[in-house]
Amino acid sequence: MRKYTFFQNLSRRSRRENPGLKLASALLCLFFCGCGATEPPQPAKEAADPDLIVWPREEKAIRIEVNADRDLNMYESKAHSLQICVYQLDNPGAFSELAKTQDGINVLLKAEPFDKSVKNVSRLFIQPFENNVFHLDRVENANFVGIVCGYFDSTPENCAKVWEIPPRATTTGHLFWKETKYRAGTLDLDLHLTDRAMAERTGPEQEPQ
Repeated sequence: MRKYTFFQNLSRRSRRENPGLKLASALLCLFFCGCGATEPPQPAKEAADPDLIVWPREEKAIRIEVNADRDLNMYESKAHSLQICVYQLDNPGAFSELAKTQDGINVLLKAEPFDKSVKNVSRLFIQPFENNVFHLDRVENANFVGIVCGYFDSTPENCAKVWEIPPRATTTGHLFWKETKYRAGTLDLDLHLTDRAMAERTGPEQEPQ
C-alpha cells in the first residue's frame, strides 16, 4: 500500500512540475469543447417567407428606362437637363419622410447618405427628348429604391417616389405538396419625365414627338 502511494504521489508531482503536460491537457480540453460547439445559423438565400430572405449584391439587378419629353425641366421658357438621384435603401421610412416637403427634396438632391437606411446613392443625368436605359448593381441589403428628380419647378409628390424590389418566387411540387421559395429579386422601371413631373409608365405609350 505504501509503494502504490509513493508512485501515485510521484506521478502527481511530475504533472505539477511539467508545464508541457499542462499545455497539452489544456489543448485537449479546447479540442473536445470545440467538437461540441455548433456554428450559428446562416441567413438563407432562399426562404419560405419573403421577409426572411437575404439581399446580397447583384450586378445589373436594377434597370431604369427613362423617356424624357422635349420640354423637360422647363425654366424661363427653355428645356433643361435633369438630375436624377437613385437611392438604394433597406427601409423607405426616412426617404419618404423627406420626400413630403421641398426642404426634404433639397436634402435628397444632395445625393448623400442622410440616414443609416441608405445603402447606396447614384446620380444620373438626362437631356430633353432623350431616351436612355440605366443598369445599376443592387447593393447588399437594399430592397427598396427611392428616386428624386431635380426639377426647377415641381412639387414633392411629382418628383420623388419609392419602389420596393419584389422578391423572386419559385414554386415546386403539385397540389398539397406545393412549396414556394423566395429569393432576392430585381427591379425594372419605365419612367416618363415631363416638363415638371416624373411618372411611371405602366403600359404602351407613344414616344415623345
